[in-house]
Amino acid sequence: MFTDFTVEHVYGYDRSIDPQPLKQEVKFSDYVGKGTYVLVDFWSPWCGPCRREIPNIQQVYEQYKDKGLQVLSLAVWERKPQSHTIETAAELGMDWLHINNCGQIPTDIYGVEGIPHIILFAPDGTILKRNLRGEAMMNEVDKVPATGDNTNIWGLLCMLFVSGAVLLFLEKKKYMRSPKKSYPHYSQGSGAMLLSLGLDLPTKPLEDLS
Repeated sequence: MFTDFTVEHVYGYDRSIDPQPLKQEVKFSDYVGKGTYVLVDFWSPWCGPCRREIPNIQQVYEQYKDKGLQVLSLAVWERKPQSHTIETAAELGMDWLHINNCGQIPTDIYGVEGIPHIILFAPDGTILKRNLRGEAMMNEVDKVPATGDNTNIWGLLCMLFVSGAVLLFLEKKKYMRSPKKSYPHYSQGSGAMLLSLGLDLPTKPLEDLS
């Protein structure tokens, strides 16, 4: 079951002589339950198994990010300042969403007793699968339908445009065959469409064409 929480995420440090953390209050619900599938990785920079799992997460992310999958890493049980977490994430190439300085808040809420622990959340925040690793993680993500692929949308728009163009062409052709010199009514949108197709519009007032 989805349960929200709030932490003070450390996203960087200032440039003072004694650098101080830059913090921002964030909610888990800022990332999960927003209409996309999210793979949530509970990790910490000191954790060897967490580091070894990163290449698998990278592979999943690169393969499915364009299909709408998000990856979110939660840094828990940190033993050093968050600067170490930020540097480690950069070194490991973890180029996705992060919340650090989580302490044990999310692990207590979601009953995580060991890390890495990876959970796949549905677009509505429902937990689909947990404790995913390696090939099992890849197989589970592979079942996820694409939410970010716009191929079908563009195909539909192209089909609607072509259909509209054909109808306007037939309307123009019907006018040209008519024995009367009366022009059909063209809306502003129709005129723009005909001009884009290279078809001429009447340039004289209608009363001058009778």
